[in-house]
Amino acid sequence: MLGKMVAAGELPPLGERLPEEPLVIEPIDQPGIFGGTWHFDVINRRDVNLVYHIVNPSFLRWDRDGIRTVPHLCRDYEVSPDGRVWTFYLRKGVKWSDGQPFSIEDVRFWYEDDAMNRDINPTPLHELRIGDVFGEFRIVDDHTFQVVFPDTNKGFYQRMPSILLYYAPSHYLRQFHTSYTDSADLEQRLDQVGVKKWSELYKRMNRWYDGYFNPDLPTLRPWILSKERSSPNTYVFIRNPYYWAVDTDGRQLPYIDSIMVHITSNEQVLAMKTIAGDFDFQWRRLDFKDYPLLKENEERHGYTLMTWPQDRGSDVTLYLDYTCTHPVVGPLLRERRFRIALSLAINREELNLLFYKYIGVPRQATAAEVTPFYRPEFARAYAEYDPEAANRLLDELGLTQRDKNGFRLSPEGEQFFMFIETSDLNKADLLQIVCEYWKAVGIKVEVRIVEGSLLTSRTQSSEIMIQARPLGSFNPPSALTRSDYVAPLFGLWYSTLGQQGEEPTPEFKRLNWLEVQRQKSGVEDEIMYYVQIYELYAENIWAIGLVGEVPALLARKNYFMNVPEKSLYSYVRGRRLQLTLPEQFWIDPTRKN
Repeated sequence: MLGKMVAAGELPPLGERLPEEPLVIEPIDQPGIFGGTWHFDVINRRDVNLVYHIVNPSFLRWDRDGIRTVPHLCRDYEVSPDGRVWTFYLRKGVKWSDGQPFSIEDVRFWYEDDAMNRDINPTPLHELRIGDVFGEFRIVDDHTFQVVFPDTNKGFYQRMPSILLYYAPSHYLRQFHTSYTDSADLEQRLDQVGVKKWSELYKRMNRWYDGYFNPDLPTLRPWILSKERSSPNTYVFIRNPYYWAVDTDGRQLPYIDSIMVHITSNEQVLAMKTIAGDFDFQWRRLDFKDYPLLKENEERHGYTLMTWPQDRGSDVTLYLDYTCTHPVVGPLLRERRFRIALSLAINREELNLLFYKYIGVPRQATAAEVTPFYRPEFARAYAEYDPEAANRLLDELGLTQRDKNGFRLSPEGEQFFMFIETSDLNKADLLQIVCEYWKAVGIKVEVRIVEGSLLTSRTQSSEIMIQARPLGSFNPPSALTRSDYVAPLFGLWYSTLGQQGEEPTPEFKRLNWLEVQRQKSGVEDEIMYYVQIYELYAENIWAIGLVGEVPALLARKNYFMNVPEKSLYSYVRGRRLQLTLPEQFWIDPTRKN
């Protein structure tokens, strides 16, 4: 593809596009062949951004174990002995997807004109925060910058591979920034886009995430969004001709020419397309309820069904909002005995049979066994099925009165019911069974399916009682931000330095302290703090686990090459695919039917 563009004079030769010090990626099995299109399906427009999660052009990336980091966009980095000063050395000659140089100015611009600008970011970025203090970026020379913290921060490596990239295409974004563009030009652009504030314009034009795309925004990713669309529900991403990585033979990556993402109507349609072999590598949204059909059709449709270990401590976790604002349910959720009763009322063995065919492990919401901080006693905490004990605890709380249908009334004699909210339609049947378990001990509860962005906004305002999400072992919720599921109003208090929200209880203050210490720690100390965090969860049951150790399901056509048989499938540590280095995937035309 790119060779033809060079021959036509539309693109500079390879030597002018590659950096002086490219990243070298060793193929998993063998060097690949250039070309081909990778097809996979998603279920909504927001999920199209999964292409951007395939490879994150961060300065550091997670190594294959998901525990340690290695240089990525930077060629090297150093940490001072006290953990306060992090020094990063840029690769020389890296270019943006539009051919413009990537430089230290892009780091300075992001820090001074974006991250620290209160019109763009009214709340300070938590990625730069340790306790109540913030790190400072300092430019050393044309290829070196430092991040300096007032206190030790040996755990900053955990933040560097995140979605936040710590740089921005300054040559492009200046035209939308009030510090670099005169007011008349800015007003004209505001009118064209239909927004009122320059900061809204800037954020919209800089948006690559959350389902809204600006195809003109330069990027350092291996595939870039094409302006051409074959249909309203299809997005095409093409090779970045200036991508800054090569294979061990010095050939520019990625091997695959394009990615075509199709938006299907729902999870069931996606599953049926996969079963029929209408994909190349389907790595998201496959559910275990479809496992028998997927396995049955492997040979017929020429694909391999893969199971990868996940870091999910519980495939579905019920997060109980400790700061829920409901006048009756809120006080109950703050009662530890009420939370324990809800957990004891659940028959996890039955859930494992009905929805996971005994592939999973009934357990509490805690770290997965694949992690070094897993403790079996935490997985067993209040996870047995004991409805009699659940009923006793509910009676002790004064919930002894019942209505004519047998549902418990509040201690004041009021009727109440609870909602479990989720954006995952695939889990509705499982959650409905959970509701039946709770109804059996007198708690009236219903499942509510909520669109993802609405679920987020309801979380942040603590309108939610209980929400169902996975538990990623590397990211147990704390109360540091308003988006943390277990106590959003405590998180709002913390993130606004006490100006809004509610002051946390002593238990949550300890949870936050442990989380801050974890974020400041090196690898070995981080493990110690994880253990203490999960010990608090086991004692307090702020979240209820159901079935864990459920592997991720992926399906790859037998011509889709260099995909490892096993890899840690983690959102927090590698956005699910990044540990496999997808730039080196390739399509073997000789194996296609």
